[in-house]
Amino acid sequence: MAAGGPGAAVLCDPHQPAAIAAGLRQLAEDEGLRARLRRAGLANAATFSWERTAQVLWQALQAAASQQP
Repeated sequence: MAAGGPGAAVLCDPHQPAAIAAGLRQLAEDEGLRARLRRAGLANAATFSWERTAQVLWQALQAAASQQP
């Protein structure tokens, strides 16, 4: 979950059912962890907007257009 940033998720091996179960158990049993992950997720979501997306796209298009073939 690189997009969430460090500490914004409980990571586990997706090919190991026991690891997935342990991660889910950790979330179910640790209210503080759930609250911290919720705050991190909301903070991450707040960084996204259509205005910011348009700005990044425009900068990429300008950079591509300024390159000489």
